[in-house]
Amino acid sequence: MNADDRSIGRTLRRAVDIEHAFSVCYENLMALAPDEASKREIHILSRDEFAHAELLRRGIEYAQAHPDFFGETVFSEQDLAAIIENVQSITAAIAQKTVSYASSLRQLADLEKNLYRIHMSHLADIREPSLKKLFESLAAGDKTHVERILRMIESLA
Repeated sequence: MNADDRSIGRTLRRAVDIEHAFSVCYENLMALAPDEASKREIHILSRDEFAHAELLRRGIEYAQAHPDFFGETVFSEQDLAAIIENVQSITAAIAQKTVSYASSLRQLADLEKNLYRIHMSHLADIREPSLKKLFESLAAGDKTHVERILRMIESLA
């Protein structure tokens, strides 16, 4: 049985797409940032998301080699597609300058919280310790992103 038989490969590929979409969104958000310090903070977020995508790519390779280490996935294709669509919608609004910097940050914080929930939910479904650590790392990154974004929002007041 390969990893796609239980949809873990498909789920991980969608997770890569999500992380990449966040990275692109943050890169675009830099154009709305009010100062250089904010741009640096956003660049860190973008770079982190890119690193998350790379970690997940390695997870895909591992899942393909060891599909029995994964349990059933818990999120539907619709859930994952909705996250990508939301991030891409924010990215488009940023590019068109139809959303404020503060509003973008609030929306991204909410989406990062959802991503945290997804990564935490997958933890219970993974039986292999190193893969469990991967998702713990992703969840920790998402939590850090939420905290960073909330600090950025507070600094606007």
